[in-house]
Amino acid sequence: MLEYNAFSLFYILYQVFIRYRSYECNFFNKKTINGRLIYVCFENKKNEPESTKLKVENLDPRTTLKEVGAATLSKRENKVLTTSLSSIKRPPLVVANKQPAQDELEQIKNDEQDCLPNIDQDSNHLDVAEYVDEIYQYYWVMEAHHQPLQNYMDMQKEITPHMRGVLVNWLIEVHQKFDLMQETLYLMVTLLDRYISSVSIKRTEMQLVGLTSLLLASKYEDFWHPKVGESAMLEKLKFRLNAPTPYVFMLRFLKAAQSDPKFEHLAFYLIELSLVEYEAVDFKPSLLCASAIYLARCTLQMTPAWTPLLGKHAQYEESQMRDCAKSLLKFQRAAKKGELNITYQKFLRPDYSKVAAIRPLDRLPL
Repeated sequence: MLEYNAFSLFYILYQVFIRYRSYECNFFNKKTINGRLIYVCFENKKNEPESTKLKVENLDPRTTLKEVGAATLSKRENKVLTTSLSSIKRPPLVVANKQPAQDELEQIKNDEQDCLPNIDQDSNHLDVAEYVDEIYQYYWVMEAHHQPLQNYMDMQKEITPHMRGVLVNWLIEVHQKFDLMQETLYLMVTLLDRYISSVSIKRTEMQLVGLTSLLLASKYEDFWHPKVGESAMLEKLKFRLNAPTPYVFMLRFLKAAQSDPKFEHLAFYLIELSLVEYEAVDFKPSLLCASAIYLARCTLQMTPAWTPLLGKHAQYEESQMRDCAKSLLKFQRAAKKGELNITYQKFLRPDYSKVAAIRPLDRLPL
């Protein structure tokens, strides 16, 4: 931007005023008043003098046009300038608010997160606290590569979402009968959905596909596994069995929730209800887990419903979880009378704190 002395600036402003009289004006200038940078701009179209606007940035609202002129012109010149400008009809000054720099906001956010308590125990070597951040960074990246399988049943000709729910409900019962690990259950459903989303299968093959998913998951996660052939599914999945499941995210988020066993059982109950629901495949595993914890805290009337520590580790805000939490609440309210109620029966047991008997909310709090 060019720098003008007092005389040349007055001459330019005078030309502006003359052109304004013929309704053809377009001028822009930049000056500093008391250490504040201002932009003065007069714009109007031909035969439209009412569109003339004075735009000022970083200028105190109490600053007058006389003060603007005084910064650059002499007293005599300032008198002419203010007289000319005062004859122009203009709307009120538009003052731009000064916003903090983006890096300053990020620094404030990082400082706040640094003050949050550490959820990892360095004394417990099984927690691998030294590497846990890198491990979960890998899970976040893998989750981004495995996007939700929305509407994948559209490619199937013989099976339906209800049949999938019946199969998963039965597989949960088989998983419970053989006393397999929780990790196996969630990986089994993940592998099942990935396979059905890529291969058109017959109704008579549904049970075999489900058992094969259970076999592969138990081989990957468990100490024991049933005997079923699995080579076709492995080839279709390209031998990639390390997709992040809701279970791995739930473990991390529960640590951040700093909760008791009853709360943990309720959160797992809500997430396990979603396994038989085809509607739930629209959501990411991490979002399902975060929403389950949010809904569990609301159900048990824990305040606040979402803490800064949960926000740090789950990487979701409360507003981002509302839709998913509403779906989980719908599953919870229908669990008792639903046809596929093996999960409901399972979590009525005392070793799961009988969390299935807890009365669901009528609706999420506002």
